[in-house]
Amino acid sequence: MPTSTAGARTWLTEADCDLDAFRALVDQRTDPADIPSAERVEQNVPLYDSDRLRALTAIPEGGREVQGELVRALLDGPGIVVLKGAFADAGVVDRATEAFTALIEEERASGTARGDHFAKPGTNDRVSEDWLHRVVAATAEGYPFPTNLDLDAPVDGLAPPSQADTLWQAVTEGWTPRRLREELQAGAERRQS
Repeated sequence: MPTSTAGARTWLTEADCDLDAFRALVDQRTDPADIPSAERVEQNVPLYDSDRLRALTAIPEGGREVQGELVRALLDGPGIVVLKGAFADAGVVDRATEAFTALIEEERASGTARGDHFAKPGTNDRVSEDWLHRVVAATAEGYPFPTNLDLDAPVDGLAPPSQADTLWQAVTEGWTPRRLREELQAGAERRQS
């Protein structure tokens, strides 16, 4: 199946779909030898223990190996991984959930609930730009200053973008997942060099 870039065709046609290519893709088996940092494989999906990954990435060589393994699993392997305990501080997930829940409840109470393109309002809620700012901010709340200025030099006299800044730019500009990964990786590399 052909992939598209941002701004390219949005809708697939029957001619874009190759059933044989799809079958070959979903018939692939995940070889545990290809994902040595994974705890196990379930239903062809690598499952990682995030505490173990954090320990492995505590040294630069381990970080590169784990990053490479995850990229290979996502791009050339099953295209999915499960990270158990991905957030050492689950509070960040709770804060984001609370922000989204408050937004949805407020919109429903005010009668301004919006539905998705194919759903009635209140069935599949959407988020306004203002609320996206609040959710990104709630997610980052409580985290230390987002960069190490000794390793991530200021840009034009300003602090370099944080991961929250990069995420916000990706959402508002409609970046592809690949571009977001590349930008986050570039930021991580700047901070490690």
